[in-house]
Amino acid sequence: MSCTDLTNASDQLKSACACKSAADKFVDSMKLYESEVAAHKLRKEDYDAKWTKYKTDIKNWEERRSAERKKLEEEEKIWNNCVVWDTAASGSRDSWCQDDTGFGDHIGGTGGGCSVGFGKGKCRRTQTQVETALDAWEAIPASPAKTISFDFFTTTIPATPGNEKPIPPSGGSDGHVTPCTTCNPPTGINILCCSQLIQDIQAGRNVNVNAVQDCAQNLVNEASKQPTTPATTPATTPATTTFQPSITEIEPPFVAYEENQTKTEEISLIKRKSRSNDTTSRDILIIVGVVFAIILLILFMRR
Repeated sequence: MSCTDLTNASDQLKSACACKSAADKFVDSMKLYESEVAAHKLRKEDYDAKWTKYKTDIKNWEERRSAERKKLEEEEKIWNNCVVWDTAASGSRDSWCQDDTGFGDHIGGTGGGCSVGFGKGKCRRTQTQVETALDAWEAIPASPAKTISFDFFTTTIPATPGNEKPIPPSGGSDGHVTPCTTCNPPTGINILCCSQLIQDIQAGRNVNVNAVQDCAQNLVNEASKQPTTPATTPATTPATTTFQPSITEIEPPFVAYEENQTKTEEISLIKRKSRSNDTTSRDILIIVGVVFAIILLILFMRR
C-alpha cells in the first residue's frame, strides 16, 4: 500500500506517510538551499576573478594617466618671433603664448634662434588646459586589431587598449560580492522520524539529503507490511510527525492469539485432571465400604 490512498490504512502507515511527506518537504528545501549556495559560490568566484583583474587594470591605468599628466604639464612651445630679451624672459605675456602656441602660461624665455639681446617666450599649458587635454585622452576608446589587405600584401594594425577608465565589476562592492539573500538553510523543521540524519545535515555533516527520503520510504514500506485495520485516530500532520516504527516492537495479532489459545488449553487440562482425581477418590471409598460390609456379614453369619 502506498501513501496515495490512506482510506483503510493503519495508524502506523498513516504516521509513516506523514513522516515521508514532511521528509520530502525538508529534502526539497535542502536541495533548493544547496542550489542557492552553489550558485552564490559561482557568483563569488566570478566576481573575485573580475575584481582581481580590475585592480590590475585600474593600477595600470592610473600609472599611464599620471605619465600623461606629467607630459601635458611639462610640454613647452615657444613664440613665433624674437623680441627684446626682457620681454621674452620676464614679461607677463600669457596672451602672446596663447596667440602663438595655444598654451596660455608664459613661463620665461629662450634665446634660441634670436640675435643677442633678443629672445622668444616659452609657454606651457595652464592647469585648466592640462585637465581638458587629460579628459580628451581618457575619452580615447580601445581599438581592436585590424587587418588591412592590399593587392600584394596584408598588414595587421595591433589593438590598442584605449584610455577609458576601468569600471569596477558588478555583483559586489569594493572587492566584496553582494551577499546572498536566499542562502538561508531551512528552518522550522520538526521531524522526529529519521531525526539523526536531519540533525547531521543541519550540523553541516557530509550526509546526502536523499538518505532522508530513503529512510522515510523504508518506514512506509515496513508499515505497509502490517495488517490493515481501520484507523481509530487521525494521522498526525507532516510538521509534527512522531512516528518511530520498529517492526520488532509491533506484536502481530496471531502471536497474541496463539498465547491465549495455549493458556486456555492449559486451564482445561488442569480442570480435567482435577475431575479425574475426584472420581478416583470416590471409587476408592465405595470399594472400601463394600469390603467392610462383606466382612461384617461374614462375622454375623458365624455367630
